[in-house]
Amino acid sequence: MTASVPVRLKHVLSADRSFMLRHVIPDLIAGTPVATIISDMKKTLLCSANPILIKSLYGVLRDDGHDVDIIEHPAMAVQKVMAGGYGMLIVDSEPFGLSAEDAVQIIKSTMPDLPVLYVGSGSHGPLPAVEAPVDLEEFKRTIHDIAV
Repeated sequence: MTASVPVRLKHVLSADRSFMLRHVIPDLIAGTPVATIISDMKKTLLCSANPILIKSLYGVLRDDGHDVDIIEHPAMAVQKVMAGGYGMLIVDSEPFGLSAEDAVQIIKSTMPDLPVLYVGSGSHGPLPAVEAPVDLEEFKRTIHDIAV
C-alpha cells in the first residue's frame, strides 16, 4: 500500500451511506482489495461560485462515486488542474473573474484529453454543456457520456 492510500481511504469512509452500501461494502465482501476500490473513485473538480448549483451537482457526483473538489474561481481551477490528479472538470459558465471559456482554453491547451463539462447558459462550441436550470438526470447522463 502506498502512503496516499490512507488519505484516499478517508474519502471513501466519509462517503455517504448509499455509496458505501452500493459500491464499497459489496466489493470488500467479494474480496476486492481496499486499494483497488479507492483507485476506482473518480477525481472531479467542480468550479462554481453558485452555492445552489454546487449543492445540486455535488450530491449527484458524490452518489456516482466521484471524489469531488470544489473551487470558486476559474483561475484557481486552472492551477489545480495543471497540478494534476483530476479525471474531469465541471465548470459553471457564469462569469466570475477569469471567464470559464478562458480557463478551459488554458487547460485544454496542455491537457486536451481532459473531459470538460460546462454548466449554465450560452454556447460553448464543441464542448458538452448542460443548460441552466440544471436537470439532474441530464447532468448525470452527460457526466457518464464524457467520463474517460
